[in-house]
Amino acid sequence: MKTKNIYDQVKLILEEFPETRDSDKRLIWEFWIREGKTDYVYTEPQFITFYNFLSATSPESIRRSRQAIQLHHPQLRGEKYKLRKQMAAQPPVYLEPVQENMI
Repeated sequence: MKTKNIYDQVKLILEEFPETRDSDKRLIWEFWIREGKTDYVYTEPQFITFYNFLSATSPESIRRSRQAIQLHHPQLRGEKYKLRKQMAAQPPVYLEPVQENMI
């Protein structure tokens, strides 16, 4: 698969399956299913053979494509990203040190 095809496939997956926006593992698995590298059956456990694993697209290439897509298409960012940005916008909470009463 060429790099442009990886980018396009990842973008399609992110659009079709919102849960893959927050999980690289789910994204990689869905990518490999579309690539035909897994023995995917809805009613049975899914497996990937050693040969298919070695010939599958690199998880790092898929992750990097996801990162580039989410940078250029903010609507494809996950809920965890939005939550992190909300938390970062709030001022930090500082706690006073506890002082023990001396008798």
